[in-house]
Amino acid sequence: MESSETGTTVPTSRSLPSTSNWTKSGAPRATTPCWRASTQMMRNERRRAFHSERKRYAAIAAQINLQRAAGKLAEKKLAERAAQEAA
Repeated sequence: MESSETGTTVPTSRSLPSTSNWTKSGAPRATTPCWRASTQMMRNERRRAFHSERKRYAAIAAQINLQRAAGKLAEKKLAERAAQEAA
């Protein structure tokens, strides 16, 4: 509608955007539900934590295995030296 005094248009209810998808603060809601985004974020965090923990444990296991192999090799060499010195 136009105002006869000023010549400006006054918005009617049909020209205003729908506020059914707006939050109480006045901001429009996201198109996807918040719970879906938060669930996806939680799933991603769990996946990243699992992979980083698995890498960390694999590195620790490799270090332990290397130390165990070095210890066995050292014992074998000491046994050989003792056998050579005894003969």
